[in-house]
Amino acid sequence: MQQKRNIQIIEWEDLDKRKFYSFGVFMTMTIRATVYPATLIRTRLQVQRGKSLYSGTFDAFFKILRSEGVRGLYRGFMVNTFTAHLRPGLHNHLRAGEEVRFPVF
Repeated sequence: MQQKRNIQIIEWEDLDKRKFYSFGVFMTMTIRATVYPATLIRTRLQVQRGKSLYSGTFDAFFKILRSEGVRGLYRGFMVNTFTAHLRPGLHNHLRAGEEVRFPVF
């Protein structure tokens, strides 16, 4: 004979949301810190003209690491992180500005 299991249903209203928000911020920053060096390398490869400085991804990684250290891989990280949080509001502001038509003289 099988026993009945009492499964407790937890609703969203019953949860402590402060834990979710702090965990979300922590995970977002962890992911950004993990991915940012690859983004920086990609950007530097796209900005260079021809193959003047870097010949590829690994070459760029090792040259940056050798010349600038680990801090060089995170150059601009804080600005990029805070800009990402401001971007949605800025986008909405610019989109609202597009709806307003200004006369051309």
